[in-house]
Amino acid sequence: MVESAVEPKNKSQEKSLPLVYSKDEAYHLIQNPVQLHATQLWHILSEKDTALTYQKAGAQTWAMLKRVFLLLSFLLTSLVALSVWFCGIGFHSGWRYRQWLEEEHPTLDELVAVFFKTLLWPLEYAFKWSEQFVKKYFGWEFKKSGHSDTPGNTENTPTS
Repeated sequence: MVESAVEPKNKSQEKSLPLVYSKDEAYHLIQNPVQLHATQLWHILSEKDTALTYQKAGAQTWAMLKRVFLLLSFLLTSLVALSVWFCGIGFHSGWRYRQWLEEEHPTLDELVAVFFKTLLWPLEYAFKWSEQFVKKYFGWEFKKSGHSDTPGNTENTPTS
């Protein structure tokens, strides 16, 4: 028996070989990326769950947009109101200051004293507010050390 130089092919080798198609047959099998993605998108959009999901998301988004709009309009209105209020305080204070200057004719020392008193008033108010806040929410109270508010007070002094 004569041995041939060609070995018989295994079935596993046959499966791994690429298939060769003619141009007409291959045209229908190969899709360009646009067709492929469009087909996949249409498949996802045509599912029943997708429509329900987007309806819920649309309703939720609309509710969120309404709330954001209401919040922004409230903040804008508040900003306008605070600006008008602040300007009103400034105009009223200026008017009262001018009246005081024209009626009282204060000296330079009195002007400086009023200026510093005006600068320290917000700090005094903030201290009083913080003292009330701490007392209300923490129960702590700030006690002043044995000094009285009026210099002529003699209640704490021993009598002889």
